[in-house]
Amino acid sequence: WYYSWGLEWNHPGEEITEVTLTFKNIQDYVVENNDTLFMHLFDDAPLGVIQQWDAPDTGDAWAGVGTYIGSWSDPLGYPNPPVDVVINFSDLGLVDDFAAFASDGIVGFGFDPDCHYWNDYIELTVTTAVPEAGTFGLLILGFGLLSGGRYIRKRRK
Repeated sequence: WYYSWGLEWNHPGEEITEVTLTFKNIQDYVVENNDTLFMHLFDDAPLGVIQQWDAPDTGDAWAGVGTYIGSWSDPLGYPNPPVDVVINFSDLGLVDDFAAFASDGIVGFGFDPDCHYWNDYIELTVTTAVPEAGTFGLLILGFGLLSGGRYIRKRRK
């Protein structure tokens, strides 16, 4: 099996500073030679998770599609404990790619676990820039002056 995961991104104008993809408690539950998880970033994907069939040991079903994030293999496998795999897009130089893909409101991922992986969940964390406190202070001051000016003008009439 291989999977696509399409997501809506409805935060126009926000500057994306980091993207982190986390596989929580992932493990290959069968001892095997071919145990690679392939990962891709898509500009567009159907919303939700879609599962498709591919024959075992066929390699990366998403090869040549989207931007290649990388691959991961379980170095220990069962019966060793599962691990958390955390992928920081800034480390891979992919934050700008994610931001460009998400700019139209839809972004996606492709995963091909060419093995027998299981995990608790996959989490995507997108961090955006927060305006500096000084900028917020100026905005509040500006709104305060605008409101105060309107109040004074109303009282004079």
